[in-house]
Amino acid sequence: GEKLALDVSTQEAAWFFRNFDLSNYAIEYDKKISYRLGDKWYDHLFLNHLFRRLAIGFFTPTLSERMVNDAGCRDNAFGGLRRKTYITGDWESEKFFEKYKDDIKRMYIYQKELSEPAQAWMIEIKSSNSVAVHARRGDYVRMNASLKSTYFRNAISLMSEKVKDPIFYCFSEDVDWLRNAVGDMPFNFKCA
Repeated sequence: GEKLALDVSTQEAAWFFRNFDLSNYAIEYDKKISYRLGDKWYDHLFLNHLFRRLAIGFFTPTLSERMVNDAGCRDNAFGGLRRKTYITGDWESEKFFEKYKDDIKRMYIYQKELSEPAQAWMIEIKSSNSVAVHARRGDYVRMNASLKSTYFRNAISLMSEKVKDPIFYCFSEDVDWLRNAVGDMPFNFKCA
């Protein structure tokens, strides 16, 4: 029953490499909040927490994904919220959102008109046994969190066993790296 505010501080930080793109979807939110978010050691130790608390309120409770996982209540993670709460985490399991999947499907509809090349790709992808391969590089490489080429090679081999005559559509900020990582495999690849 509370209004939804999105914390865009990370996307607006000078050192972060991604933009706030949720506004390109039909996601209904009431406001964005942003505060100074630094990348120095003292920011991580103290200042980022202080500025977050100033922005959201010192007495606003926080619900983290780790707290929910530790309590073992993934299927009802948000059921006990009684008032304004700051929610933080990656929330990568669909179990968190099973009750809300219809709302989420309705909101995650891209609102912008696709370019002509993107429309052509969409038609081609829909008309084949397509498998998407996304290699996030950019900020992941800088954070030493990027996946190795063996991960992609194993995943492609596995999908080739499960999908008849697959065409692998590769997407990445570093398409050259992805081509070098998997391009020698005996499958049909198309990279954007």
